[in-house]
Amino acid sequence: MSVKRLKKYFWGVLSLGFKKINMKKLLLAMGCVAFLVGCGAGDVSVQIPKPMGEGNDGRIQQYLEENIMESGKAVCSFDWLNQPNGNVVEVWALCEEFELAKLGTEVMRKAGVSLPVKITFANPSLHVVPADGSEYMNSIEANFSEVAVEKIKNEERDIASLEERNLERSKKWLLGE
Repeated sequence: MSVKRLKKYFWGVLSLGFKKINMKKLLLAMGCVAFLVGCGAGDVSVQIPKPMGEGNDGRIQQYLEENIMESGKAVCSFDWLNQPNGNVVEVWALCEEFELAKLGTEVMRKAGVSLPVKITFANPSLHVVPADGSEYMNSIEANFSEVAVEKIKNEERDIASLEERNLERSKKWLLGE
């Protein structure tokens, strides 16, 4: 039976409403719907972001590298400030730009930023960073969870470890090591 004929039966059954429904036509119509959906004609899938977690480190790192530094190619590393909550993550990020130095045999830090970042992965994804100057702590308290705020206030982060991770990644990127 052709798709055109199946569609005709399907619409014919629907036009009957609930009066005099022929069981054969109803089953045929249900089969048509299943066939059309199976062929992709009824495909209206929506991509729902997966909840964030430590298995998504690459996704978080990529987001930071594409969105935190405004110029050049950044290399970013991060530490968790709080456990992920659905599609929201709070991290301490260190993003740096590197360049080749000494005749292309070493890498040198060019610029960088170290700050807390709250990322909401959605469509589109958004991030929040603290304000500068006297509004720094007020903006952190207004935008980050209590757990993250306490870690920020207590300076619970290992910047040396983040610097080392960035340096190793930049060597791979720039020197091919």
